Amino acid sequence: MKKSIVLLGLVGALALGGCQQVKEMPADQAQAFAKIVEPEVENMLVGFSNKDYAAHTRDFDQDMLDTVDPVTFPQVYDEVIGKLGKYHSHTLSGVQIQNDEFIVARYNAVFDNDPQVVVRVVFNDGDTQYKITGLWFDSKLLQESAK
Repeated sequence: MKKSIVLLGLVGALALGGCQQVKEMPADQAQAFAKIVEPEVENMLVGFSNKDYAAHTRDFDQDMLDTVDPVTFPQVYDEVIGKLGKYHSHTLSGVQIQNDEFIVARYNAVFDNDPQVVVRVVFNDGDTQYKITGLWFDSKLLQESAK
């Protein structure tokens, strides 16, 4: 279990590690940003839920593609979706700017087995294509499974 979280968040953790300067993005700007990245976020979550590697990783940057490759994807799928169940929906809970380098969109997501999953999707600030560079799933169910 811990391995899946590490695999999904490795690139972002390396990039976001160390001393962090975090600013909450104002609500109007957060909503505007979330609207831009919504297709990527929804596609990534639906693709993951459907065990569709190509769809899940379509909007990943190269570092994320190197981290979650076709060989590791089935194991990550089993460890996350195997526990959470199918994905249903998500709502934006906030957007942060970290170190003036990354934009972290936080969502509350509903899955079959856990209706309170926090999903953090990281993008490089300044990248107008907004490729996903980090991804975390935080859930009591996943935490309990990791013990």
